Amino acid sequence: VAFHWYASNDQNRPFLETLAESFPDKFLLSTEACQGHPGKEKVLLGDWGIFNHYADDIIKVLNFYSTGWVDWSMVQDLQGGPNWVNNFVDSAVIVNETSHEYYKQPFFYALGHFSKFLVPDSTRVQHLSHATEHPENLLVTVFERPDNGTVVTVLNKNTHPVTLQLNDPQRGHLQAEVLAESLESLIYY
Repeated sequence: VAFHWYASNDQNRPFLETLAESFPDKFLLSTEACQGHPGKEKVLLGDWGIFNHYADDIIKVLNFYSTGWVDWSMVQDLQGGPNWVNNFVDSAVIVNETSHEYYKQPFFYALGHFSKFLVPDSTRVQHLSHATEHPENLLVTVFERPDNGTVVTVLNKNTHPVTLQLNDPQRGHLQAEVLAESLESLIYY
């Protein structure tokens, strides 16, 4: 079952939980993510705001039973195209055909971060997390990997570092500082 970025928001995500519980044998996949800039240029080189937007959405949909997250188009030109409906958007890689260069946008690294740590056949683990200050700025997802590693991925959108306390009933306790405005993954065995 594919669901699109256009309706992937905090109000709609609980429907994914209902869907997953009603049809546990179905594969849920977040698809067609893209980032446009209404009233601005369609491609904003070096925009770190999109990094946060993508990482935020990826963590949230993974926590609501999505088995993955797919971008609409990984490569566009400087105008955000081409495409058949002239719906120009930003993408992870921008090609400058004139100078024969390409640019990796900041959200290229957000996508790569998840891809490096969440290997095929990883399984999401239910977790409890809370932040004492600005909980909307600290997002967490936890996965067990097929190599028996546990990955904790944290997006800290705060302008200050936060202390993360991990309590794994099977493996013990860990405390780590998560840098300000960062996406970090901890893996332990």
